[in-house]
Amino acid sequence: MRETTWVEQYYLEVDKEQRKEILDEGIEEEGMTPENELRTKLWEVRYSRQAKETAEVDHYIRGWMSMYYLKHSSKGFFSKKNYNKEKDQILKDWGVDIAREYGEAGEKVLYQELCNMTRLYLKLCKDDKSYSSILLGIGRMKDSSLVNKIAKDVYTLAYEIPQITNTVDVFRIFTKAATDTFYAVFPKERGVLEALIEGTAR
Repeated sequence: MRETTWVEQYYLEVDKEQRKEILDEGIEEEGMTPENELRTKLWEVRYSRQAKETAEVDHYIRGWMSMYYLKHSSKGFFSKKNYNKEKDQILKDWGVDIAREYGEAGEKVLYQELCNMTRLYLKLCKDDKSYSSILLGIGRMKDSSLVNKIAKDVYTLAYEIPQITNTVDVFRIFTKAATDTFYAVFPKERGVLEALIEGTAR
């Protein structure tokens, strides 16, 4: 059986400190390659406290949640400025411009980081009692219903919103990362998301 590489471990791990430890050990092992340099920069972008922030923030997850606002801020002439501001902040939170400086290698590393972000979000959804509750925190959804809800979230953010806001190309890597990660985490239920993507969900 093939051993998991440190890079694979790094992107499977969702704990910030554990990820940093894996990254540091990986760099010590193989040196500061361009990919590792970018991984270090994206770690800083994602987890380091920025000016005026009073608490630690996962900026990738913040970018994920901000995608919802694009749907509403894109409506109306006077909302265009707010929409562009929101979109630019998401791209900044994800370090997209930094990744672009590394060409194809940068695109791959950005994709891997977005996969990790999606993996964390899916874990939070599965673990959060309020997310999986039936009504006002009372009762818990069946596993199939929970997966359906998560699939709709992924579809909304990765497909519906980019289409509505004409940002399909802008968020192309995110769409692929979110889709691939859902399939990896829920291999038996991939048909749920596929149905939404194909427009056949009922």
